[in-house]
Amino acid sequence: MNRFQRYIIRKSFVRLAVIIFGLAMALLFTGLNRSVDQTVSNLPDLVIGTIVFFLVAQGSFRIMKLAK
Repeated sequence: MNRFQRYIIRKSFVRLAVIIFGLAMALLFTGLNRSVDQTVSNLPDLVIGTIVFFLVAQGSFRIMKLAK
């Protein structure tokens, strides 16, 4: 097996891991959503939204820093 084939196999495993992680997070957030509906609280949505905002902002600052 040459380096290119090993690279493709490794990338496939990484993509599969990302898909599995995404499905697990979707199931987790669906479970949180049910509890939000029962408690009528927006706190879990606010926490998740804040975390996503900071991750996106951090990535955008890294991209801008690399562009200089």
